[in-house]
Amino acid sequence: MQPRSDGPSLRRLILHLGAITVTSLVIVFWCRSIFESLVLTIALSWMLSGTFGPFHECLHRTAFKSRSLNTVGAWLTGLLFGMAPATYHAFHFEHHRYTQDRDRDPEIMGYPDLFSIWPSDKKSWFKLASGMSLLRLKYLALKLFLKPTPSPDEANTSWIPTGDRRRTVWWQSWVIIGFWVGLVLIAVTVAPAVWWLIGAGVGAHVWQNLWISCEHTGLPLEGTLLERTRSVRTNRFVRWWNWNMNYHAEHHAWPGIPWHQLPDAHAQVEDDLDHWVSGYAAVHSNVYYQRNMPSADT
Repeated sequence: MQPRSDGPSLRRLILHLGAITVTSLVIVFWCRSIFESLVLTIALSWMLSGTFGPFHECLHRTAFKSRSLNTVGAWLTGLLFGMAPATYHAFHFEHHRYTQDRDRDPEIMGYPDLFSIWPSDKKSWFKLASGMSLLRLKYLALKLFLKPTPSPDEANTSWIPTGDRRRTVWWQSWVIIGFWVGLVLIAVTVAPAVWWLIGAGVGAHVWQNLWISCEHTGLPLEGTLLERTRSVRTNRFVRWWNWNMNYHAEHHAWPGIPWHQLPDAHAQVEDDLDHWVSGYAAVHSNVYYQRNMPSADT
């Protein structure tokens, strides 16, 4: 299942980015009422949230057989996702090596109680569902690398790049900032409707956080990868936009399998999964009402 091919990802990426482009143009040049703009902005936020899937796959170099297509795909989706490819590559592969390790997994080490355990009350769940924690994580990652050389404190953090890799992360972070600042300048000067697009980019973090939080939160901090990772049953619509990232336990156990092969991988290992739950809504409902804790599995 691990051989790469260009066709499936190229078709999906063209459709995905095409939908984002068309919806954005309609919002900017066609919408004549706040209601129309709001409805399409919510739809656009959903489409933008799904850019995490191809961004993630391109940096694993499993989306395409061609190395150059993986690079192009990572940049096209990384600009929309709001993170430099080199930054995500650095901390995501450490996340794979040290999944759920509160001292070495970059996805939780900065906020171990926020990203490794579920909220303990309704107010905290709403904070999670707002997506602000993920937006803050991206902001801090950008801010961290605006200097071409690391500070003494950064140098002691294992996943932070140094040397030539640090300079790569540095210039890429400025490109990401330049893209979003450019959108703000366009909105301020010539096209106020672009604010709706920026709002969709912020709103995308609601969907992203609801998805991503189901990957490991509430699960053991040690044990096998299948014990530390959750897969989620969901419908075709969500799977399409999420690029099959709901099959997350399969991805963590066999990260070389391309996204379009994950359903087949799941069919082979379904009976052996430790955490295989019946939908994102079901998991978050359990968290909201504090059922089946600490995992909130269904």
